[in-house]
Amino acid sequence: VAAATDDATERLIVRISPGEDIHLLPATSHRLLTWASVRGAGRPLIGLPPSELLPPIDPARVRSAALDHVRDWPSWVLQMRHPGGQAYAVLTLCRALHLFVERSQVSKLRAANYAIAALPDRAELIVWARDWWYAGGSDDDESRHREVTGFVQDVSARIRDL
Repeated sequence: VAAATDDATERLIVRISPGEDIHLLPATSHRLLTWASVRGAGRPLIGLPPSELLPPIDPARVRSAALDHVRDWPSWVLQMRHPGGQAYAVLTLCRALHLFVERSQVSKLRAANYAIAALPDRAELIVWARDWWYAGGSDDDESRHREVTGFVQDVSARIRDL
């Protein structure tokens, strides 16, 4: 859902995520990844399925938006000092890797399991991120900033080289 703001060139979308209040975000190309995921695998609470409500999204546009996202992560991760953000960064790069290698967008869990096999030298960190995310880790846990930053830089470069 897009809504005009005071600046007619900026568009906003509604975001509803577990553990967050409903809120508005800029409708950037990065949001296209969310829409594609919802359209492809979203389940309705009521009403029509997302595949009938959202227009088809060209896979080339999804890959282009994902590549923009991949290029941005090495600078974004520098600000992520808490384990939650760090786990999210690892899982997001695992999803991007799966998208570019296997040509399909999957959940964080499926992408993590895929990347554990695809990146055995990084398996321990990916297992940590997966388990932190899905077992309800705490931001009071020890930071893995240096390791996560290295992972993001490495996997981002690998994806850009594909």
